[in-house]
Amino acid sequence: MNVVFKEWLPDVSPLGNPGLIECQNALPLDGTYKSFQPLTGSGTAAPSSVYGGIWSSSPLTGVYFATLTNLYRQITNQSALSAATYNTDADGYWRFIQYESLMIATNYADLPQAHTVGAAGNFSNLSTSGTTPAAQHVGVIGQFVMLGNLKDSGGTARPYTVQWSSIDQPRNWPTPGSDTAIASQSGEQVLNPAWGDVMGIWGNDQFGVIAQQGGLTRATYVGGTTVFQFDEFESGRGCLFPNSPIQIGNLTYYISPAGFCVTDGVTVKNIGANKVDNYFRSQVNFIYKPKVRGAADFQKELLYWAFCSSTSGSSVADQLIIYNWQEDRWSRATNSSDGIISARHSITAGESPRPIQGWQASRTLGSFSGTPGTAVFESGEVELNEGGFSHVTGVKPLVDQASVTVAVGYRNDQATAASYTSDTSPTSRTGYADFRNSARYHRTRVTVTGTIGSMQGVEFNAQPEGSV
Repeated sequence: MNVVFKEWLPDVSPLGNPGLIECQNALPLDGTYKSFQPLTGSGTAAPSSVYGGIWSSSPLTGVYFATLTNLYRQITNQSALSAATYNTDADGYWRFIQYESLMIATNYADLPQAHTVGAAGNFSNLSTSGTTPAAQHVGVIGQFVMLGNLKDSGGTARPYTVQWSSIDQPRNWPTPGSDTAIASQSGEQVLNPAWGDVMGIWGNDQFGVIAQQGGLTRATYVGGTTVFQFDEFESGRGCLFPNSPIQIGNLTYYISPAGFCVTDGVTVKNIGANKVDNYFRSQVNFIYKPKVRGAADFQKELLYWAFCSSTSGSSVADQLIIYNWQEDRWSRATNSSDGIISARHSITAGESPRPIQGWQASRTLGSFSGTPGTAVFESGEVELNEGGFSHVTGVKPLVDQASVTVAVGYRNDQATAASYTSDTSPTSRTGYADFRNSARYHRTRVTVTGTIGSMQGVEFNAQPEGSV
């Protein structure tokens, strides 16, 4: 009997699980599973923990990132781009966005900062005309820069308010409601206060999505004195982790109180329901919400979310949950990182998409290109002899890697935890790992070390052994 390793479904009970109970240190690719390569970095380490970053596009490619007190750009070497010391809260974070050639950064504690990509000099206040409030979040919708979760100069918090620049003038921030603001289509909007803080802003040419803790609002450009029309379209599935959203074209993937979701600005779909949502809730450390960071690998069409596990007791992310957005399949990996950022999606002719960038726990910058380690696959539980016992004499792993072992999990009823045989290597003659195990229910745990080109499943060699 062949058992194909389908999608990883840790939220589904083992018996009759059509996929995998465990899928660790592997990638769901091309309808099968391939090697996960750990994060590896080199060069000069970031001077302290990374609190946000972005991959910049033209006119100069590179990585911008932030610590609590400084802003940096890294192309080959790091360049400090802070004339002053910033005041980011210890449990805070920076958000970055690029508007044409202007890199913009917000941290809520200080006024929004800006730097012309490729230019010399340091970051400076975003507004050169008018004044911006301090803001936690920033996004681009069409020809506007929009700020959300605001704090006025007097220290008054406006967590559910957004404010946007003059049209195609990201440095021009006239007083909302003034004649200058109306003439240049700048303004502000108070969103539903019952939904709480603004947790993210993402947009395209004509509309954007503003995420609050308790829901989503679509901001559609209509022009004139109205500028934006604001429509609430999702109540409940707001954004729980502020650094989790990942935008792929007109779609944005994020983590809501209901689990992993995707929205097109009109509807919301749960992509983790009855699959990985319960697993993630049981594993993530909610003390470190800002450390849950999402990034996209446009080469492999994978999304990564790095997070701190509930058992680590550290603010350095030690786990990854991974999603193939084309195949709708998941996996996970154990890997420490001080932050990850998306690959660059906007590319020039003849250029390939870039891999995800990230900082190791040692804070050196690199990509997920290290030497594959050990992957673990645990199949769902099957009753090989329906209504009776089976005697398993062998299990053949269907994988193109010789460094592999197999263990058989077994039990006779659903009230008893499964026991496992010792890990056994397949014999070179038959390809089977040999066992002598009799039970009603069986599962397999396959451990593979090294590069995996294709992990497909296992083949049982078993005989019926009567009924009880």
